[in-house]
Amino acid sequence: MIFVNFKTYQEGTGREALKLAKVCQKVSQKTSLEIIPLVQAVDLFPLTKQGFSVWAQHLDDIEYGPNTGQVLPEAVLAAGAKGTLLNHSENKMPIPMVKSLLARGQKLGLKTLVCAESVEEAKEMVNELL
Repeated sequence: MIFVNFKTYQEGTGREALKLAKVCQKVSQKTSLEIIPLVQAVDLFPLTKQGFSVWAQHLDDIEYGPNTGQVLPEAVLAAGAKGTLLNHSENKMPIPMVKSLLARGQKLGLKTLVCAESVEEAKEMVNELL
């Protein structure tokens, strides 16, 4: 698997996200490698509606309710995402929150890629998460 993080670059946003997803799809078909675009929440539904398999760049540990500007895991699933990225260096999370979101993701059927900035942090997470 190869994950391509579109971040919030202009080249990976809106219509440009569609173009980039098409490039990922072409390379995937030519190489037989699974290439997964990690896209902004606003690009999830437009891309999945066109048949692309994409993952969300982030989830917030929230429930339905007054959480303006946050990313609800159930909304990501409803938009068609297959998974999510957690604990990216640009959006670090406390380990208990990662643990909570991993459990939520499993319950919802979302796959999860968890980032760690070092081997030590990865070991700490594995110890906490098991």
